[in-house]
Formats: sequence, C-alpha cells, structure tokens
Amino acid sequence: MKILIKGNSGCSIEIVQKGTNLILQKGSSNTAYIPRLIKQFEKQSQFDAPSNNHIKIPAIYEICKKSNSVIGKMEYVYSKNFINFFETAGFEQIQHFAKTIIQFLDYEISHSPRKKICPKTLIYKIDSIGQNISTTDKTSQELLNRVANECRSLTSIDIPVGLCHGDLTLSNILFNGSDCYLIDFLDSYIESPLMDIVKIRQDTCFGWSQLMCRQSFDKIRLSLILKKIDCLVDNHFRQYKWYVQYYRIFQIINFCRILPYARSKRVDVFLRKNIELLLNGGDYV
Repeated sequence: MKILIKGNSGCSIEIVQKGTNLILQKGSSNTAYIPRLIKQFEKQSQFDAPSNNHIKIPAIYEICKKSNSVIGKMEYVYSKNFINFFETAGFEQIQHFAKTIIQFLDYEISHSPRKKICPKTLIYKIDSIGQNISTTDKTSQELLNRVANECRSLTSIDIPVGLCHGDLTLSNILFNGSDCYLIDFLDSYIESPLMDIVKIRQDTCFGWSQLMCRQSFDKIRLSLILKKIDCLVDNHFRQYKWYVQYYRIFQIINFCRILPYARSKRVDVFLRKNIELLLNGGDYV
C-alpha cells in the first residue's frame, strides 16, 4: 500500500506499508537539490537529541542514493501539525510545549561550546544572498547593503557553536501526545543553537508558518498562543548575553535568506516589513 502526501519542499513524499509498519519515504530527482536532501537525512540520523526530553526524532532506516535521485526511508509518526494541535490545546499543553522547546534549546546550548565568529562570515552570507537577487532589484540590494553595514559594525561575535536543527519552525514539528517530533533538518552556515532560537521565533514572534498555511484556523487564538510562547522563549534566553547582543542581527539575516525565494507579493511584503522593523530596532509586528 502506498499513500501519496504533499510537502512544501517539492520532494515526493509517500507512506508505504511494510507488514504492520508504516514507513515514510521522502525523495527527489532534482539534481541540484539531491546533495542538500542527503545532508538533511544524514543530519537527522546523526543528531544527538536529549534522552530525557519530550523531543523525539524519527529514525532514518535507509538512504537510497542513485546518480539522479535519492530516497530517504524513515519512521512514520502518527501526529498533528501545529495548526491542529493549537486549535484544541489547553493552557497546560501550551505551557508543556513551550517548556519542551526551551529545554531542547538549553540542551543544545549545553552541548555547544562558545566560539568567536568573524563578522565577515555574516557579510559573506549577505553577499551570497545578493547573488541570488536580480541586480535590477535595487530595493532588495539596498536593503542587503544596510544589513551588511550593520554587520561591519560588529567587532566580534561570541556565540555557542555545535548542535543545531537548522530549520526549527513549527511546520517542522509534529505533535504526538506530549511528544514533539522534529523533521526536515537543515545544514546552517553557522551550526549554533542561536540559529534554532531565531527559527522558532520566526514563527512565535512573526508568524511565518501560519503565513504559509493553507488550511483554515482561528487566527486570533493562534496569535495569542504564539505570543505567549514567544514571551516565554524570549524571557528565558535573555539570561544569555550573546542572545541579547546577536539575536536581532541573526533574525534579520534569516529573513534576508528567504527573500530570494519569495514567490508571492504577500510573502515578499512580509519579509521586507520585518527586515525593516528589525533594522529599526523593533521586534514584535
């Protein structure tokens, strides 16, 4: 038995029954995307998750590599997405989720020694973003120049480097009872827990994943829930000087990285508005 389902990455995704078990198969024949997908599978299979936390990672059973395609076979998790979970979640469940994510990020921090990063690393990343934006798009190029100038004002960047999911958004978290399953790992240009804080707040503070959501939901309820979670996350990590110093610039670069891939006016406006907001020292929309 095979069940085809649709993802957001352009990959083929299907659920295959093997005896009494269900296996999720994710694959691609896009030769440009294959190396990235292989890194996803390898990172997911090798990621060192805390054993005493409610964070789980679906097991990777096999990575089938061919010259023009790759398929990853992994554990299928019976679960809810974040929209369905928050639609019915009570206060205690919301508190539990926030606590679980914070504990996971603290675990990453405890396993990531502090390291000094040269500001040129950020400038090189901005330059690479600019190469993916048309030279005729003067507005975007000027925006990137402003970001690069802010990075040039930094003398050094001292942050924890080590463990990092790479794309810790709500759309990459599956909810199963009291457990959260992390999927779709990504390599990051800096493997830092700060990157994961940036990505989760991309949702809790700015509402990225709900912008991408096609199903109907109670927008007011979700907004209140996300604001509550965001306050808990932000208040907790303010104990770290590096978070207070560098969160804003890393969030700016995070939104800049998405800018070349904006495929709709709505997403483009969302990104530019929030980049401007952050450049001007703001946070909440």
